[in-house]
Amino acid sequence: MLWKLPNIFVDGKKLEGLLWMLSSAGVKLDGAPQPVVNAHQRSNGSLMAETSGRLPDMFEEHIRKRKLTKITPADVKEFCESVGRSRKSYSTILIELRKRGVLKPNGKTTFGRAYHVVPVRKGVKHGKA
Repeated sequence: MLWKLPNIFVDGKKLEGLLWMLSSAGVKLDGAPQPVVNAHQRSNGSLMAETSGRLPDMFEEHIRKRKLTKITPADVKEFCESVGRSRKSYSTILIELRKRGVLKPNGKTTFGRAYHVVPVRKGVKHGKA
């Protein structure tokens, strides 16, 4: 009788050992291991989503964590690729974050338009589009 296991989450440090154990036991995996994006591990070992999972929310969190003050479309394209999405999704992110008031146009650079990140004041949140 064959059994199917549900999604298994493994710490990156233990992934190699787990893959070695599964292959030596004759277990076949359907696909390659993929990193978990938009989640962090709690102290009890469970996973918790960092944002809603929507690209604009994830990019806004990315901006805040890295304390970026200027953004270009190339930065957004790189972010899209890093989370496994198409580079063409960048314009949707820029449009929504401009509507929310997170980004303001800051002129053009030699590589295209640049955006200034609007700092969040204490007690005031950016609007959701």
